[in-house]
Amino acid sequence: MDGTDVLAVYKATKAAADKARSGGRPTLIEAVTYRIGGHSTSDDPAKYRSQEEVELWRKRDPLVRFKLYMTKKGLLTEQEDRKIQEEVENEIVSAIKSEEKVPPPSLKTLFSDVYEEMPWHIREESEEALGGDA
Repeated sequence: MDGTDVLAVYKATKAAADKARSGGRPTLIEAVTYRIGGHSTSDDPAKYRSQEEVELWRKRDPLVRFKLYMTKKGLLTEQEDRKIQEEVENEIVSAIKSEEKVPPPSLKTLFSDVYEEMPWHIREESEEALGGDA
């Protein structure tokens, strides 16, 4: 399905959830979309795709498309959209500030919170990384 179509994604995921809730088998949903940004901060997508390609996909941005749909249907005004944007930005800033107060987890959790029973080779790596404090 078109993973940039908010309503198509909603319809498919709702159908899959309804099916699962009624005792049906699992559903695999393939939602085809496009990653605008790089894989990481060290990735430069300009090395493997053109600016024209990126701009083409920017015009298909699912949030922009859905906003346009909602506006045309009379379900969203510019004022309401600005208010939503402001609320979301405030929520994000608040969440970041809150999380920045939490100390980082112990290096030990890199290993201890992953496996029910740690494989031998991972145990060796953890002992080396933690100086025998695994």
